[in-house]
Amino acid sequence: MAVKFRKRRPPRSAAVPPRVAVDPAGDWRACTDTLPKGCRVLGTISKGQDTGALVQLADSGNLVMVKAGEIAMLNQRKVRELLEAAERQDTIPEMLPADLWRGTET
Repeated sequence: MAVKFRKRRPPRSAAVPPRVAVDPAGDWRACTDTLPKGCRVLGTISKGQDTGALVQLADSGNLVMVKAGEIAMLNQRKVRELLEAAERQDTIPEMLPADLWRGTET
């Protein structure tokens, strides 16, 4: 007697993360009025509809997004890769795919 196996449904995938754009020539002043003391502004970073200033902190060297005075940590490795890719190209691409938020490694 043959045993029938029922096919299992694949797990539901998580929502597709919004595309991220890094713009070294972006207008960061439109994103925030205040910056951390001694930081270095590297341009703007956008994730979906959220856009903020891409900032390197002076004391730790970490890259963060500053939007309206609030600081959000970013995935350091992926942000550095996006910045290097933007520097290598003659024209800055409009959108670069990546999920930069800490804790969502792909």
